[in-house]
Parts: sequence; structure tokens; C-alpha cells
Amino acid sequence: MTSATPSQPIGLRERKRLETRAALEQAAVKIVLRDGFDQATVDAMCAEANVSPRTFFNYFESKEDAILGVFDEKLDEASITECVAASSTDDILESIMDVLFKLLGPSVSGVSLQKSRIEIIKQNPHLLGRHIAQMTRMSEQLLVAIRMLVSQDPRFSHESTDEQSATAEMLLAIGGGALRVAVREWVASGGERTNIQLRAAELARKVIEQLQ
Repeated sequence: MTSATPSQPIGLRERKRLETRAALEQAAVKIVLRDGFDQATVDAMCAEANVSPRTFFNYFESKEDAILGVFDEKLDEASITECVAASSTDDILESIMDVLFKLLGPSVSGVSLQKSRIEIIKQNPHLLGRHIAQMTRMSEQLLVAIRMLVSQDPRFSHESTDEQSATAEMLLAIGGGALRVAVREWVASGGERTNIQLRAAELARKVIEQLQ
């Protein structure tokens, strides 16, 4: 494995976006633990996070997505470029997993939030299915991000634009599958495995190496 270079610091716009997202996720988990999944409402989550329902739906499609940390904002090219720049390392698989993790979630920052979310998922296992649906909805944005990473990697510099797009699509398929497996392992471990990105990169690399 090649060593990773330090990620670039995120900009003010990205930092504000992540802070609002985190506040909504924490509020959603808190309300579900307090009121129960069926009784938890978006209005209560917004009141807890001190944001409007309109802001909530700029970040999440439903209360289920907020509980999981499934992020479904329609990102513009500038935001995607910023995310890619902050995730770029010498290891393209780790960079891809970092980008997927940032755009798809779930957020796993904070031991307390991890454990609370795992308890909610165990009581409502249907929630994990939201990630599969989300990847389909965001596939074009994810492909844009991965195409950027591929175009920056000298190993793919000889490829045409169409070939790089095809490479990005295949990497998305492999990376998405690896991320889902890593998330399932994270849930099964009770949150003990905290670096989901590196685990997902490890799983993807193992499959690729076995095929060679």
C-alpha cells in the first residue's frame, strides 16, 4: 500500500455544511431515543437542531436518512471538487472510499453517536436498506467525484476521457460494494471498528488482488 499524503483542509463552505449536517444527525438520533422511531418527527428534530424544516430537507430526504446520516444534498460541481481535493491521497482506493463516505455517510464521528445509532438500527433493521437506494439516487454525483480522482491519477493518464469514465464507473461499483460490507461489519461489531473508509479500501483491494 502506498503511503497517503495529508488531506487538504476543508474550506469554510464545506465546514459549515458538515456542521449543519452533524447537528441534524445528532438531533435525529436524540429524538428517536427519546420518543421512539415511530413517534419521532422531522419537526421535533428541527427544533432540537434549531433549524427550519426547509433546511432539514436541503440535507435529508426523510427522518430515516437523518437518523442514519444518509446525506442526499444535491451537490454542485464546486462542492464536489472541494470534497475531492480534501480526500485526495496517493492511494486512489482510500481516496475513493473517503469521498464515498463523505457523500453517502453514515457519519461515525463520536463514540456516543455511534452506539446510539447502532441501537436504533438493531431495533429497526430496515434502515440499512436506505443506503442502497441512496447510492442509486446519487450515482451521477458520485461518478463525477470518482472521475476527478481517476483523471488526477498518473496511472490512468494514458486513458481517453471515455476510458476514464468507464474506469470510474467500475471503481464506483467495487467501492460501493466494499463500503456496504464495511458498514455491515461496523454495525455487527457494535461500533468497535471506527475507520470504515480504510476497511472498505482494504476489502476492495483484496478483491482486486485476488482477481489478478
